[in-house]
Amino acid sequence: MTTNEIRLTPQEIGQSYIALRALTKRKIDTMRWSLKQHGQLSPVLVAKVKNGYEMVDGFKRLLAALELANVKTMVCQVVANDDRTAKIVMLGHSLAQSGLNLMEQALILRSLHRDEKMSQEAIARALGRHKAWVCRRLQLVTKLCETAQEDIRVGMLNVTTARELTKLPKGNQQQVLDALLKSPLRGRDRTSFVKMYLKAKCQKKRMAMIQNPAGALVAMRRTETNAPKGLSENGQKTYRNILLVERVALTIASFLERTENYEDTKHLQRSLKGMSNVVNLLLSRISTTYIDLEQKQRSTTQSSICSMPATGPKGKSQDSLESQETK
Repeated sequence: MTTNEIRLTPQEIGQSYIALRALTKRKIDTMRWSLKQHGQLSPVLVAKVKNGYEMVDGFKRLLAALELANVKTMVCQVVANDDRTAKIVMLGHSLAQSGLNLMEQALILRSLHRDEKMSQEAIARALGRHKAWVCRRLQLVTKLCETAQEDIRVGMLNVTTARELTKLPKGNQQQVLDALLKSPLRGRDRTSFVKMYLKAKCQKKRMAMIQNPAGALVAMRRTETNAPKGLSENGQKTYRNILLVERVALTIASFLERTENYEDTKHLQRSLKGMSNVVNLLLSRISTTYIDLEQKQRSTTQSSICSMPATGPKGKSQDSLESQETK
């Protein structure tokens, strides 16, 4: 161990900063398996504060160690002596390791701004970032309702959708969020729905969208059938067919969300399993075709480069220059 490394029992390490992290049971279970198989591979980071030692980075290992009887002590590296420095180190170290999601970053930034009385400019300087970087993340916790914040923490809501939600008043966010969580929409579809909701100025139209988010998204996409530029005629037809399948799938998902008929679920489940095999086959084929065509494209480009005559000054080829010199 180095001079700033010590050994502490898991019970001696406090967890007061854990509220700034979004830890799931799955992540802790994975870490517990790793600790059990390989032991502690690197020190955890702790802060020595007035009440003892507090965990700065290594919460999953600490929580896993508390559940393992064979982990008596943990190697700890002391990196701070006060709360402000501890939080700056927590954020800076995890950013370097890509270990924090945006919501966790936002929570730590808010704590630095609100609890440690640091200005946005001071936080930005301490982290080597621009003030706008700090401001964008703070908006996630200052303009987002608490339910949405918690949903991000537990992985039920992605940050892209959350950013769109911040454009709504907090009083309206809960209604939209509840509708999204009950609907079959996921990922980018949720973000698309929020954008569509924001564009709708009529309250009556917005209420209709809330009643059936998937159906509203399908209806919107019916008017967006323009294929990307560069597609062949058959490629354009296939693109439109894919959009059609996507819309039908959303309609089916909406029905499955509402149905209470056992026979429906039993028979449709079998059909959908067959459909998933077809989709996997299509994805496999297009991946293989794309790789083959990409290799051919590279070969063609390299051949055309090799066949071009080397040029000298003013665009003249080396052969013509050599002939002029011979003359």
